[in-house]
Amino acid sequence: MVSKERYVAEVPLRKLNDESIEKIKKINEIESIQSVSYHTGKQQVKTLIASDSLSQVIKTIFLLNEYGLIPNNIMKECLMLNEMSQSD
Repeated sequence: MVSKERYVAEVPLRKLNDESIEKIKKINEIESIQSVSYHTGKQQVKTLIASDSLSQVIKTIFLLNEYGLIPNNIMKECLMLNEMSQSD
C-alpha cells in the first residue's frame, strides 16, 4: 500500500457571485465550496483546497486572492506560510 501526503486548507472566502463561482469551480485543487451558518447567526462561505504539495495549496490561495475572494487577514497568514515553506 502506498501512502501519499496530502495538504488541505479550509479557507474562508468573501461573498461569491455566479461569475466567481464558475471561475473557482475550474480550479483542480478546489475540493468543495460551502456556505456555513453559525449558531450566532453569522454566515460565511468557505472552500476546501487539497493538493499533494503545500506550494500548490498556497498558489491556489494566491489565485483566489487575484479574484478578490480571500480576506486580508487570511492573505497575511498565507504570505507568512509561504515564506516559511520556502525557507525549508
